[in-house]
Formats: sequence, structure tokens, C-alpha cells
Amino acid sequence: MTVTIGGQNLEVLNVVGSQRNFQGANRSTLEFHFAKEATTFAELDTLFKNPPDSLTLTDDSGAYAHDNYTLRVSLALSDVVVTPGTDTTPAVTEERYIVVMAQKTYAEKQQDAIKAQSDMTLNAFIDFCTNALPNIMGIGE
Repeated sequence: MTVTIGGQNLEVLNVVGSQRNFQGANRSTLEFHFAKEATTFAELDTLFKNPPDSLTLTDDSGAYAHDNYTLRVSLALSDVVVTPGTDTTPAVTEERYIVVMAQKTYAEKQQDAIKAQSDMTLNAFIDFCTNALPNIMGIGE
């Protein structure tokens, strides 16, 4: 399975979807498991620190887009049980990088849209004040 994030493809061993409470809200989360040998902590930190609004998971049956998983819950190197132990054999574990991403809530997406509109209005006002207003008032001629 492959995850595409920010135009970069990474081989992922497992993806687990669940619900989790993060930052005071119940959210959908995706937990990505990466082989320790396939990537580095620094690369994952960079990719998942400020991810784009959409990521794509691709497997043998198709490609699936997941939107707004932009809140990083955790990034860790952890031992994962790959074969459970029995009464006669110990469990088999391996180290994996695990990244957990949470989805923004509807209210947070609306706040982002309002902020973007506010920023555009502010930039237009600043542009007007620095460029058009002096010409209208006859300043600087």
C-alpha cells in the first residue's frame, strides 16, 4: 500500500482508521505504519508537520482520497507485535514508525474559510491604502 502526501509516495505497511479524542473533539484518525528501514523520522516529520488538505491511499483495489487529515496527533518509533505469542513461543515484534493524523472538524474548516476570506479582505485594503488612496487624495504627486 502507498500513501501519497504532498506529491511524495511512501510505502506504508498498514493503515488503521479509528475515532479518537484530540484537542477537545472526537475525530476520525488514520494511523500509518511505516517500516523503519523504508524512511526516516526526519522525512516523516517534514511530510506530516504541515500536510496538504488531501492525501491518497493506493492499494491493489484502487486509490482512495482522504480529506482534511491535517492535524498530527503523534509521530513515534514503536514496537509492534507482528506475530502474537503463544504458550510455547514468544511474540514477534518489529520497530515501526507510526504517524497518527486527525481530521479537522466541520467548524474548524469553516474557521479556515473565514480566515482566508478575512486575509484576502485585509490584503485588498492594504493594497488600496498604499496604492490607490494616495492617488485619489493627490498625495505624492
